[in-house]
Amino acid sequence: MPTSLPTVGTISYTAPGGGTHEFGVMTKTEGVKGVPVYDSSGRTVVHVLWTFTIKETIALASPATTDSEIEAIRRILLKSGGTFVYRDKGFSDSFNINTGKVRDVAFGPKPRSFSWRPIGSNRVVEFTWIVDVALPECENALYDHAIAEANFKMDYQIDATGHTTRLFSGHLRIAVNKDGKRLTDNADLYRKKFVPDVPVNFRRTDQRYSLSEDKARLDVSITDVEMKSPFAPPIGIVDVSLSHSIANMANPDTGSAWTSQQGARPAHEKQPCFLGNFRH
Repeated sequence: MPTSLPTVGTISYTAPGGGTHEFGVMTKTEGVKGVPVYDSSGRTVVHVLWTFTIKETIALASPATTDSEIEAIRRILLKSGGTFVYRDKGFSDSFNINTGKVRDVAFGPKPRSFSWRPIGSNRVVEFTWIVDVALPECENALYDHAIAEANFKMDYQIDATGHTTRLFSGHLRIAVNKDGKRLTDNADLYRKKFVPDVPVNFRRTDQRYSLSEDKARLDVSITDVEMKSPFAPPIGIVDVSLSHSIANMANPDTGSAWTSQQGARPAHEKQPCFLGNFRH
């Protein structure tokens, strides 16, 4: 009579919201492939995209069929962002994704395909599951609430008088996943860490921020223009104007002068801050 063989190692996947499939003894790993994913500059590896191809055969004794079992397995294995365990198979003794500290850094694991074929009518079938896992492969890796990539470039325009306009453009990407339906982080929260200070004797004339749909990437564009006067206004003042009128030429002591100063909006306020008009 047939004897059940022991399963070596563990392969299992638990879908968000519940439902677990543990691969049985008639499971074969067709292959595991790792592709380094580089940042936009091509200088460094942000993470490694691991692709697992796993094949399993399901066999049931008559009169049972595999229909309902395969349907349940499909629904589990085709949901992204679950917990994936691949342990004691000769690849890693601790490849436990989204079960604790180690988390996929790009909303995964992400199932890529589920293919099925019958072997013995509706009682013996075979399916192949392909899934991607994004992991940083480094010591002391951070899996969430961390900047995974930050790159920028500078463009300079110099006018006929020798004054400079500086354009800063760049982006940052964070390691992020989901906790149920809620995102664990947002790239816009890291804006202050990325935006450069205004250079001395420059004025910031334009700031543009674009947050990606998955909230993992923030694109930034900033324009700083050099002021055409060596007398820059104090910190926090972005514009100063002066008007002077004389009321009586026969009496040089009569007249008036008005200055207007406009302050930059503090980061914690929602309305512009106007410092008002002053009469001298």
